[in-house]
Formats: sequence, structure tokens, C-alpha cells
Amino acid sequence: MKKPLVFTRPRNHVSIAEISVTYQQPSDSCEEDGMGQTLKVSTDDAGAGSYAVIETERWAVEPQDAEWLAQAVRELCGLAKNPEPMKPKKSAEGAEDEGEE
Repeated sequence: MKKPLVFTRPRNHVSIAEISVTYQQPSDSCEEDGMGQTLKVSTDDAGAGSYAVIETERWAVEPQDAEWLAQAVRELCGLAKNPEPMKPKKSAEGAEDEGEE
């Protein structure tokens, strides 16, 4: 039986340079234009480690929902710092292969 084709990437040469997520929500009752709200959260790294950059014109959040935003930022920075490591995949014969499909 043929061994499945597995693609690998060099472990020490690939890193995430930037991650960006844009959230959208409807306008809040105090917003005049009613165009909705956009929040962009991205990561950057000046050499000492990943940090969050938050961009928005307006983003209304209820106090009970503020933890969601903080958690989203923590997870984004954590992903940029420690991307999911490649794990050996088992082929159809049960032998371990390096890399991801």
C-alpha cells in the first residue's frame, strides 16, 4: 500500500509575522450615524515579543462582556507567540510521519 503524501515545513524557519482579526457589531443607541461598529485587533512584534494593536473609531461593550474582549486579545497574542506546533501524523500503515497534510 502506498504511503500518503505529507507536506512538511521547516520548524525553525517559519513564524507568524502578524495576525489580524476584524470584529463587527451593530451600532449602539448612542451612535449617530448607525453604520455599525468595527474593531480590528492585530499583533505586531518589534523584536521583544508579540503585542496587541487595537484599532476602532467606536466599539461599545457592556461591562459583563468586557472579559470576552480581553480574552480574545490574549488568545490572539498567544497564537502569534506560540503557533500550533506541527505534530507527527499517523499514515494509513500506522507509522508516524513528520508534518501536516
